[in-house]
Amino acid sequence: GGSSAGLFESNMYLAEDRILCFELVTKRNCHWILQYVKSATGETDVPDTVTELVLQRRRWLNGSFFAAIYAIAHFYEFFRSDHSFFRKVAFFVEFVFNTINMVFAWFAIGNFFLVFKILTTSLGSDDLLGRTGEILGVVFTWLYGVFLMTCFVLSMGNRPAGSGRLYTAMVWFWAIIMIYLMFAAIFIAVKAIIKDVNSGTAFSISQLFKNPVFYTLIISVMSTFGIWLIASIIMFDPWHMVTSFIQYMLLTPTYTNVLNVYAFCNTHDVSWGTKGDDKVEKLPSVNTKDGQGKTDLPDEGDLNAQYQREVEKFSTKFKEVKTPPTAAQLQEKQMDYYRGVRTGVVLIWMITNFALAALVLSSAGLERITPGGGNQQQEAINRSNIYMTIVLWSVAVLSGFKFLGAMWFLVVRMFRGV
Repeated sequence: GGSSAGLFESNMYLAEDRILCFELVTKRNCHWILQYVKSATGETDVPDTVTELVLQRRRWLNGSFFAAIYAIAHFYEFFRSDHSFFRKVAFFVEFVFNTINMVFAWFAIGNFFLVFKILTTSLGSDDLLGRTGEILGVVFTWLYGVFLMTCFVLSMGNRPAGSGRLYTAMVWFWAIIMIYLMFAAIFIAVKAIIKDVNSGTAFSISQLFKNPVFYTLIISVMSTFGIWLIASIIMFDPWHMVTSFIQYMLLTPTYTNVLNVYAFCNTHDVSWGTKGDDKVEKLPSVNTKDGQGKTDLPDEGDLNAQYQREVEKFSTKFKEVKTPPTAAQLQEKQMDYYRGVRTGVVLIWMITNFALAALVLSSAGLERITPGGGNQQQEAINRSNIYMTIVLWSVAVLSGFKFLGAMWFLVVRMFRGV
């Protein structure tokens, strides 16, 4: 965006390719379409360090987030185009899909904490890890809060280049958290299977899938990782699942709790953030040399005349001369506006995610004002189970929709030969 652009437009145009595509497809009285070319290749400048990754993803996340908001808010522009009725229906379905994705992206940090809290708390049950699980849950919860607060503090003022070691430490910590979560999910699923096997009744696969804990976890895992693997094999490009699967699994919490936090806390920064674009230009130098000079000394008459002129200035009324603000002052004023909007966005984001966590866990005082009698602990467990079921099944449905889109592309490519 230009120097007078608002914060929304400035961030939106960090993803100018998406805006261009949206405007092309929705052009009035036209029916332009975009076609993905699978045979095309490209090269990207891969970040070498954690700090470079943080800077790069800040631009990408903010640009894609604000561009997605723009597309969702202007979805009605599809209907002014000359596309066919069925294509407009498909665009509307995609609009609904993008809206749901946007909601999940907004609540990603709250959802991840809730999944972490529910799984680690479940490990404290007597039939799982017992007292050991309770202690580990408390320790990891405290560490979770400390590292998340550290990330917010670093993101609000420190440059990533000056906090490289702290960011690296956070990446390792969140990788450990992910390992513990994967262990918790697998351990709980295995215990559910063992419990069904030892129940005394004839064990069968159909009976196993009647266990809500097992089928919810299995379906959510298979709908993401399984679908990724199947789609990669169908596309004849499965090697990244072999070479990079584990690394990206361990980086998942970093993308949510480090990169997302830094991106939202730096919405006022609308620079590209790529390599070489965050360096301050070298100041010009001044050349000096030794030498001799001449000056005229004033006599008594000159001093008297100067004195009279100064007296006349004191006798006249002062008139304030209003000078227009300089470019630096205007830029600083714009940055103050950007920072103010940034603060509002971060506050709303933090409050809504905190409210979600408090509502699901019935904590932060909500347990005292929520209606209902009986066992409050059992009600909290039921609420957590319902939440986990909704989140995991939503992930399954969204992944399935993406898989259908990938298969549809193969069908279209078969006939069009793109």
